[in-house]
Amino acid sequence: MSQLETANDPRATRVRRCASCGQPSVHCREVTQHLYGGLIPSGRTYVHACAGCGAEFETLSPFRLVRDLFFATISPFVGLLVVLYGIDGPWWALLVGGLMTLFGLYWIYATIRAFVAQVRNPAV
Repeated sequence: MSQLETANDPRATRVRRCASCGQPSVHCREVTQHLYGGLIPSGRTYVHACAGCGAEFETLSPFRLVRDLFFATISPFVGLLVVLYGIDGPWWALLVGGLMTLFGLYWIYATIRAFVAQVRNPAV
């Protein structure tokens, strides 16, 4: 992402209050623009750092948050269906289904954690 795009992004230029130390000194340190196939935008990830205590956290753009929650909630259910298929089917279906379920649950956790960090560290 170029500096020009970052300068026009209000989420990247907004100062936040740190949940750890309470100082209004949290600035965006890094912005990542996610793309499918290098062409289709799929949201942004923001890494914030506090100048006072050094605490870091990650937030997501609204589009990225909704997209991640949608796919993260589908993934464990698909994994469970694959596990159910694997009970009478091939052994690898149990492994793939179990891993897909665990991955989906972790994805839900990571997405919710990014949302909670955004709420706990409000814009000043």
